[in-house]
Amino acid sequence: MGRNYIKGQIGDKINALMAAAGFNFRRLLRKLKTEVIFFFFQIQKFFHPKPSLASKLILNYF
Repeated sequence: MGRNYIKGQIGDKINALMAAAGFNFRRLLRKLKTEVIFFFFQIQKFFHPKPSLASKLILNYF
C-alpha cells in the first residue's frame, strides 16, 4: 500500500481493493499448495506402501 500509481480518490479505493485481492489470492494459493502436496503424498503412500519389518528381516537374512 506504500505506492499508489492510480490517480485520485477512486485510485485510492482501487488500490486498496487490489491489495486486498492480492493478499487473499496469495493466501488461497498457499492453502491450495499444501492441499496438493498432501494429496500427492497420499497417492504416493497408496501406490508405494512401505514394506513391513518382517519382509526387511527376511530379505536381509537370505
